[in-house]
Amino acid sequence: MKPLRPRWWRRIKFRLLCFGVLMSILPLALLGFYNLRIARQNLETSISYHHALGISQVADNLTSLLNELQHSLKVLAVTSGSGLAAMPARERAWLLDAARSKMPDVRELLVVDSAGHLLAQVSGREVLPPQQFQPDLYAAALHSLNQGQTYQGSVYFTPDKEPVFQLAVPLLPEPDGHPGGGLIALVSLRNIIDRLTAIPVGPGGYLFLVDGEGRLIGHEDYSQVLQGRDVRPSLAALAIPSAGGGLPSDNSPSPFSRLSLRANNNGLPAVSRYQSYTGQEVIGAAAPVGNTGWRVIIEQPVANAYAPFHTLIRNFTLGALAIILLVLAVSLAFGLRFSRKLEELEEGVHRVAAGELGYNLPGAGEDELGQVISAFNQLSQELQQKKGMEVAIRQADKMVTVGLLAAGVAHEINNPLATISLSTEDLLERLQEEDINLLKENGELSQYLKLIHEQAGRCAGITRRLLDFARQREYKEELYDLNQVIQDVLTLPAYKIRKEKINVETFLDPAIPSIYGDREGIMQVVFNLVCNALQALPRGGHLTVTSKLVDTTTLALTVQDDGTGIPPEALPHVFEPFFTTKPPGQGTGLGLSVCYGIVTAAGGQIDISSQPGQGTRVDIKLPLTQRIAIPLMSGEQV
Repeated sequence: MKPLRPRWWRRIKFRLLCFGVLMSILPLALLGFYNLRIARQNLETSISYHHALGISQVADNLTSLLNELQHSLKVLAVTSGSGLAAMPARERAWLLDAARSKMPDVRELLVVDSAGHLLAQVSGREVLPPQQFQPDLYAAALHSLNQGQTYQGSVYFTPDKEPVFQLAVPLLPEPDGHPGGGLIALVSLRNIIDRLTAIPVGPGGYLFLVDGEGRLIGHEDYSQVLQGRDVRPSLAALAIPSAGGGLPSDNSPSPFSRLSLRANNNGLPAVSRYQSYTGQEVIGAAAPVGNTGWRVIIEQPVANAYAPFHTLIRNFTLGALAIILLVLAVSLAFGLRFSRKLEELEEGVHRVAAGELGYNLPGAGEDELGQVISAFNQLSQELQQKKGMEVAIRQADKMVTVGLLAAGVAHEINNPLATISLSTEDLLERLQEEDINLLKENGELSQYLKLIHEQAGRCAGITRRLLDFARQREYKEELYDLNQVIQDVLTLPAYKIRKEKINVETFLDPAIPSIYGDREGIMQVVFNLVCNALQALPRGGHLTVTSKLVDTTTLALTVQDDGTGIPPEALPHVFEPFFTTKPPGQGTGLGLSVCYGIVTAAGGQIDISSQPGQGTRVDIKLPLTQRIAIPLMSGEQV
């Protein structure tokens, strides 16, 4: 009966494959996860530092430009002094135009006296007439100049949508101490922003400038300024306060953390990740522009910022997949090669266990598995030799027993032969004296023939049982009835039993089912035990043979006599080959050794207990195995 093969997920082939895949994926995954995490951290640090440094440089440059512009106006005011008002109009206009040409961000430059009257105004290379002067537009600047203070106004848009602001610097006071008027510059932010956008902010990034009211006054994409784009969501996410002190009015909650404009550990502006006014998730930072209340903001979409990392992940995934497939192929090839030898070894074990002794496996090599295969082949050969020796010993033991029974069998056959001979002679004499038809009619002829047939059958049964017992057969397992085996064995020494007047009792349990095993071997065991008991019994002795169903898995066989018994010093050696307590020439010492080998090979156990002068008891326990249909993986049935 072939054993069941394990399920596919329990087979060593599957486990080897899983081990190879796991050992290829796990280290690579752990190493990749660690490296990707470090790469992400480094990228985040690099992005944060780049943005913080960039926005800080932009804010510093813009502050420097404003300071330089204010400084240039102050230098002009100091060098010109109060004499600027006394100059001829043409000379004054020429001086203003020359000064404005050195300040490309100044759209218009004006000179006013202490009373607020326009003395000169230049725009580009054009000298504007005084009637175009709008005092109301410069009221705040004129007020600061009368106080002798520098003035920087709020940003506003000209009719052509250009963001400008006013920058006013007072002239030197009059000799009598009265204010001497001042210079008013109309500064354009568009040119300043255009120069600042040359600083790289990363793929997809952009810069924009807001004033103290949160209005967009400068942007890389000037169309955003022309459209008056509302950038307050970005200001709210960055927690930039408005001029009123607090967040802009449209500060809807953001799912991202908000950072104030305080500096980080490096003294640079803090970088935050938030939802931009464009609706994108961005990485941004803000920096103040001097004391103007303006803020420069840099933003870069997260998708663009992390594009290198996503490329790294994609390349790593493709590379890891290629490595995994390669390792998987190598593991699969090695696993199949290794498991194929194991399957061959398993098949060899099953074939040897099924009785195919001497079976050799191919593929013996110098590695450990090859040495196991070589050892298996050697063991298979040794088992074959041992089996042959056991068969020879069992057959020799049979022939010795048959020799001892020969005389009894001869007497058993002589009785029916004598009956046949007498019946035949009597029938022949009557046929000579009487009519055969008369013998037919009265039935005597049929009685003679029936008697002869019965006696001939009796002789045939005796010889058949003896021949069956003595014949050397190939080992095989079959279904048999233990009780029937006991009854067949007891018919063989029937002559000796009658001659010695042995009282034989059998107690055979009818509940014992047919079992699957070595019928011939069990028959030899029973016969040897019965013969040993008959040899130890005196005339008129008592022999008991019992069979019993112990439980659902075990049955018991007991042979007990009240003969001479076995000496205590000999009892431990009774199963040793060639050990015997019989006189020389009356035993080979193989009987109990053969019995022990047959019973243990059947998975059972045999025990002997004996007391000198009181008899011997032999107890055998056999596993109750029945041949049933068991579904195998191949679909066969046993």
